[in-house]
Amino acid sequence: MQYGLFSTRWGLRSRAVGEHPSAADTVGINVYKMRYLNVIIGGALAGLAAFLSLEAVGSFERGMTNGRGFVALAVMIFETDTPGTLGAALLFGFTIALQTQLQFMGIPYPPPPLACCPI
Repeated sequence: MQYGLFSTRWGLRSRAVGEHPSAADTVGINVYKMRYLNVIIGGALAGLAAFLSLEAVGSFERGMTNGRGFVALAVMIFETDTPGTLGAALLFGFTIALQTQLQFMGIPYPPPPLACCPI
């Protein structure tokens, strides 16, 4: 998505339609067509994510995300609307995976505060 939004013609048009639709319409971009296309693409990606997460886990259970939504919120605050968001997401993901691997190896490492007491 990072490459698509910042390095392709579709991404430039999508950002133009979202930020300044009248300017995009002036240069000949069909604003409604782009918006509907992007909503369909977003819905398809959300459905794919739900399918893959339920396929991997088997069923939805309470507390299965263990605060990962808060991590995503922290990534969004950490890097707002820049290509560095990918690096921030990888950094947070790496630290979560490292914590899990250290626990599997028997090295005492405390879990993150949100994982021990899900809301």
